[in-house]
Amino acid sequence: MSTTSSYMRLADGRLGLRRLRDGAGISVLCFPHAGGQSLAFRDLAAQLRGDISLHAVDPPGHGWALGPPLTSITELVSLYREHLPPGLLAGALLGHSMGGYVALELAATAPFSPRAVIVGATRPPHRRGEYTALSQLDDAALRQTLDQGDAEASTPAALFDHFRPIIRADLRAFDEYQPPERPLATPLLAVGGLEDALCRSEHVFDWHIYADRCEVDFVAGGHLFMQSQPGAYATRISRFLAGIGPTCG
Repeated sequence: MSTTSSYMRLADGRLGLRRLRDGAGISVLCFPHAGGQSLAFRDLAAQLRGDISLHAVDPPGHGWALGPPLTSITELVSLYREHLPPGLLAGALLGHSMGGYVALELAATAPFSPRAVIVGATRPPHRRGEYTALSQLDDAALRQTLDQGDAEASTPAALFDHFRPIIRADLRAFDEYQPPERPLATPLLAVGGLEDALCRSEHVFDWHIYADRCEVDFVAGGHLFMQSQPGAYATRISRFLAGIGPTCG
């Protein structure tokens, strides 16, 4: 196995699929946080051990993917199911923050169950009412709130202004998502950051509502711990995947 990088354009260029790590074992398909892109998972890929392979997605309007960003998780999931390789959708699905809802919805609505679901820094949907709806904040308050979520990853004003339309589209999708009514049969790992103000650590335990088999773990760091703590996160992912066995159930 090795870290690598190759890029495939799908859906007339509206989707990007980046291969970040080769491996003969289980595949992990990653979905980014609001305003994020596939390269956000590069450090995580470099820290994984064993024969895990890792790919990451650029949604429409993110990274090198073309077109306007979508404002609906269900629309994103429909696009992914139509255009992403079935073999990757059948592996482990990993989503960070908003991407966790994408992974959850894909697992709940796919004609076959993926091997596993991993959600990082993702608020359990029923807990969203205990936070300010990010999509409703004005620009100044939104930037301040996002910076409070991870003190190590504050966003320069010019960069925030550049990505503002993408961030706002993603946050609308996040705030309006309706979760599945039944828990997943697929094993789920929920990982929280101990200093994350956007997904408080005590709420991470509530992910057990959304899966019959749920494990909860934590790493140091704020909301973007996949970038600030990639080694610790990779260790928890590898341990979880090693424990799910050859099938999902």
